Amino acid sequence: MATISKAARCLWVVTLTWLGVCFAAHGTQVAPPAGQEVTLGWKASADPTVVGYSFYYGTVPGVYTNKINVGTNTMFTVSGLVPGSTNYFTTTSYNASGIESSYVAEVSYVVPGILTVTQNPADGSVVVGFPVAPGQTYQLQASFDLMSWSNIWLTPTQTTNGWIEYEDPVTNTVSAKFYRLLLY
Repeated sequence: MATISKAARCLWVVTLTWLGVCFAAHGTQVAPPAGQEVTLGWKASADPTVVGYSFYYGTVPGVYTNKINVGTNTMFTVSGLVPGSTNYFTTTSYNASGIESSYVAEVSYVVPGILTVTQNPADGSVVVGFPVAPGQTYQLQASFDLMSWSNIWLTPTQTTNGWIEYEDPVTNTVSAKFYRLLLY
């Protein structure tokens, strides 16, 4: 039985496309329009018997509910991702007989684009949380009327994929405050 080498292949996130602006009011969360996507790529196998690649992904580590034959492409864009969800990706290579290699190391990706807003019961401050992606910087803005926006926090460029929070002190004179997040 023939085998396929997975040498010289690794999966990496290429770009992040973030469509739309998110806003949230006290105690709610609002997601942007559907259409979140991420493009992933990998290094081509040096094995001369490789004729193509299969791309796998899902929302549980090691469980891939989606398999796409991407042919000889070494990049693939996954669209329709749910903001705030974590997705897991891997690839295999295959030969002319359709025999696949083992999976390459899995990568995970938290889809940006959702804000969570909660009130800290201890001091009344508002905690705004959102997922971030490596290599990205985010601008958090606030408004009292949804027409004029103020910059309240510019994150440093992120180095990991995950969730971060900003604690916004509020006063009792504010009846409502709205938040939105921009990819900077």
